[in-house]
Amino acid sequence: MALVYISWAASPGATGYKIYAGRTLGGPYTAPGSPTDVGNVTIGAFDINASGFWAFVISAYNALGEGFSGPELSGWFFFGDTAGLGLTEGTAQRPVGTVLRTKTTVRGS
Repeated sequence: MALVYISWAASPGATGYKIYAGRTLGGPYTAPGSPTDVGNVTIGAFDINASGFWAFVISAYNALGEGFSGPELSGWFFFGDTAGLGLTEGTAQRPVGTVLRTKTTVRGS
């Protein structure tokens, strides 16, 4: 397990944010621990449980509901033993801990 840190711009009217994660572009975002409610902050961490491709979406919410906006965030993340993944020494890898940025909007803002 390893943490991927994600940051985003605040959404006017939001009282909190959730990080949704999945293994394919466009969802479903049903990875264990997804969604993760990070509260009313603009940076959060998601604990990925395997190396490989991950996609993330940030939602903003308030008393009126939850809204998704901004781009889907994605990348290849590798940690621990990469044997069997077809990687060779010197292969470019996106390290766990990369900060990604997005913008969210919420209903009523």
